[in-house]
Amino acid sequence: MPQIFYRALKPFLCAILLAALALHGSPARADDNPYDGKLNFTLTPYIWLPTVNGTFRYDVGDLHQNLPNPPAGSIQTQIGPNDYLTKLNFAFMGAATIRQGNLALYTDYIALGAGNQSSSSFTLVGPLGNPHTFNGSVTSHLNTELWTIGPSYTVFNKQGTTVDVLVGARFAWMKASFDYDLSGANGIFNPNGSASRNGMLSDVLVGTYGKIGLGNHWSIPFYWDLGTGTPAFTTELVGGIKYGQLSLLWRYLDYSNAKSTDLVQSINLGGPMLGYTIRF
Repeated sequence: MPQIFYRALKPFLCAILLAALALHGSPARADDNPYDGKLNFTLTPYIWLPTVNGTFRYDVGDLHQNLPNPPAGSIQTQIGPNDYLTKLNFAFMGAATIRQGNLALYTDYIALGAGNQSSSSFTLVGPLGNPHTFNGSVTSHLNTELWTIGPSYTVFNKQGTTVDVLVGARFAWMKASFDYDLSGANGIFNPNGSASRNGMLSDVLVGTYGKIGLGNHWSIPFYWDLGTGTPAFTTELVGGIKYGQLSLLWRYLDYSNAKSTDLVQSINLGGPMLGYTIRF
C-alpha cells in the first residue's frame, strides 16, 4: 500500500513543481522575503557524497543458486566501516518547500543506485542461531529511494534567523544484492553466486530546521529529526555554512534497532553535501 501511495503521489508532486515554475516565472532575488505572505516555492538540488556503514539480512531462499542440502537460516552481509559509494550508477537529489507565511510544506527526495562495496567475510546464521563465517569476495549493491515529507510551522523569525518545527514521515525503498565467491574451512565448501532482496522502511518523525543568520549573506543552516517506525529508530542531522544561495553541509542519516527478520538491520550514511537554493 505505501508503494502504491508513493507511485500515485509522485506525479502529483511533479505537477506542483511545474505549476510553481509556470506561475512564478523566473527565480526571485536571493534577498526577497519568503515571509511576505505570498506563496513562495524553493527548490534546492544538491550533491551528497556519503560513506556507508550497513548490515543486511537475507534468507537462504534469496540465493540465486541451488546449494547442495542448503541449511535453514539467514545470511548477513556488511558494508563498511566507512566505505564510499565507489560505483555510482545513478543519483537524483533535491529538497523543496512551498511556503505561505509561517506555514510550509517541506520535502526531500533521493534516488540513488550504487555498488562495488567489497567485503572479506560472509556470515551464515544457522537455524539454532549459530553464525558461520566464510572468507572470500563479497560485492554488495544498493538501490534506494529516500523520501521525507511533512508540514512545518515557523516558531521563530528574527534578524535572519529562522526556526521551523516539522512533523512528517520518511519512506525508504531499498533493494540490496550481493555477489559472492567464498571458501569454507579447508576449502571444502566453495560457493559462489548472488542474492537479492527488497525492503521498505517507513517512520513518522518530528524535527526542526532553519538557519542562524550571520549577516552579509552568511548563515548557518541546520536540520534535525527523530523518527520511529520500521525500523524502531531513525535520526538525521544536517549542518554547515551557507553564503547567499550556495550551501556546504554535512549530512548524517541513521537507521537502527530493526527487527531480526528485516532486510536492513542497520545502516548509516554520512558525508559532505553541496547545494544551491532557487526561490520562485
